[in-house]
Amino acid sequence: MDFLVGATGKVVDASEAAKVPKNNLEARVLAIREARRSPRQKGGTERRASTKRRRDPVGGRVLVLLVPEGAKLPAGLENGEFRVFLRFKKR
Repeated sequence: MDFLVGATGKVVDASEAAKVPKNNLEARVLAIREARRSPRQKGGTERRASTKRRRDPVGGRVLVLLVPEGAKLPAGLENGEFRVFLRFKKR
């Protein structure tokens, strides 16, 4: 005989609880570095011919990520067609 009092949470197997949601991909951080500074020559002029390139924001960090399931990455990611949001979770 089962007695249910109030609402109960869904009972989930531990392996199912660890699964990543459908739209999320798990990645591993390989490296972190400071943002690039604008390279300048002795005269104070930039070496780059084009000023249209984006510069790294001041105080920004560059993360190198490894995505084991690389086939799930959307096409056009390298062209800047997508925005990427990060969420960190302790192991």
